[in-house]
Amino acid sequence: MSDSMPAPAALRQASQLVASACLRDPARQPVPFLSRAWREGWQQLQDQHASGGIPFTAADPLLDGLLPQLEVAPSQLVHYSDVIWRRGQAGLFSTASGLLLEDSYPFRYRRKRQCPTLVSSKLELTCSALELPSLERVIYCPSLACSSLHAWITQALPYAWPWFDRRPALDLSSRVVIGTADQADDPWLSQITARVRSAHGLFCLSEHLPASLRLDDVLVPTPAYSLEAGFSDGYLDLLDAWRQQCLATSAASTVAQGSDQRLMLTLDGLPHQPSGLISSLEQGLAEAGWIIRDLRRDGLKACFHDLAGAEQVVTFDPLLAWLCQSDPPQQQLLILGCQPPGLDVFQMIRRRKLQGHWLALRPDQLDAAVEGDGVHDLVTSIESAFS
Repeated sequence: MSDSMPAPAALRQASQLVASACLRDPARQPVPFLSRAWREGWQQLQDQHASGGIPFTAADPLLDGLLPQLEVAPSQLVHYSDVIWRRGQAGLFSTASGLLLEDSYPFRYRRKRQCPTLVSSKLELTCSALELPSLERVIYCPSLACSSLHAWITQALPYAWPWFDRRPALDLSSRVVIGTADQADDPWLSQITARVRSAHGLFCLSEHLPASLRLDDVLVPTPAYSLEAGFSDGYLDLLDAWRQQCLATSAASTVAQGSDQRLMLTLDGLPHQPSGLISSLEQGLAEAGWIIRDLRRDGLKACFHDLAGAEQVVTFDPLLAWLCQSDPPQQQLLILGCQPPGLDVFQMIRRRKLQGHWLALRPDQLDAAVEGDGVHDLVTSIESAFS
């Protein structure tokens, strides 16, 4: 052995040092999907607070373990050239490679769960891309579902943020906006179309376009918020700016603003609620001196106006976590939960720094409230939660 060659012991030690420095220990156990981890953690919270409401702050330890796993890129306008949009596939495809460039978050999430290693899709054309109809300047929004206020806030507005962003650097004029709304008469679609027109753009529903379309110059907004993936820092500012605009154009409320205003607010309603539950509770709370507001009956402006002045708010709609405010800090929210909440609800509660409780309603409480016998008990439980 040459003197320049290391001894076997030294070589073995150097190898061990390299291995220990470069190799990573395998995970002790697979990391579950956040939705599953949230459901399991929420069940434990329910077991710990079986006798009453769950304070919002009780979910903080669970959120501390889950939220750091969310990595959300800042919302931006992604630019693509020479791509194909294909209706029904929710995607943009490169004409050169046929690979998927961008698609909606729900589609990506479902595909990721089915096959975590799949990152792109293929597009097969029966003709040359040059034979397809073409649009030169386009903004493609993967989702503009506006069938309800919940869909508007969680699906449409996150992609429509460029028209609600007050930064002057965004040049959206003279572009055709391809909207993928649920239906042409979506009640909230006018919120977007009005903004597009004010920015000198043209709005077109996807159902009126060919199945395949060549896009020579296209911008795709990355979502400012997406279920189970969190939201960018600018989403709250965007949402608040839209709400303030609605408040600025609202007429004065017919109800005098008191120093201790209590409000029951119903937005979209939930399909799994028993028939008559909301009306029974509205009547019981009205008799106890609460202000009653319903989005479909009273309109958005009146609901926002009274929500802004309320100190105590009760609702069946977790969507109130998106719309309540931490200023003034004394505003408190009570959510009557007929179903377990999603991670996104408490993620928003934390970002809003909301005070309040989640009151899970048992099936027997719901049945008694619908029949009228248990309304008094439910009203008592609600008022006790605020005491």
